Amino acid sequence: MKIMNPMIVKSKVNENKVRQSEERTYEQVKEAYKWVKGLFDREYLEVLKIYKLQSPEAWAMYEHMDAEGFREVKLLNEKLGVLRKSINSSKRPSYFKKKGAKKHGNESNRTA
Repeated sequence: MKIMNPMIVKSKVNENKVRQSEERTYEQVKEAYKWVKGLFDREYLEVLKIYKLQSPEAWAMYEHMDAEGFREVKLLNEKLGVLRKSINSSKRPSYFKKKGAKKHGNESNRTA
């Protein structure tokens, strides 16, 4: 995930979700790797493809000018939104979830 950090931060994902460092099981790491690999291959590469259309200086200029109307800015923001949505998804592996967090909709955790 380290290579993806600049774009993940740019997509406005809470950095704590990325940096959770509690001990994990092999199965959790394996599941997390599969998820991150898919995230990289799909959403991240789409963001990167658009980002590479312009120089870093051009992107900085767009950001400084608050230029939301340019086609490439719209495309980048759209793909960053998809990346953010995927990272914040409830389907995120347990490796990236806080320990002790309650699962929503789990009937066995409810009392009558």
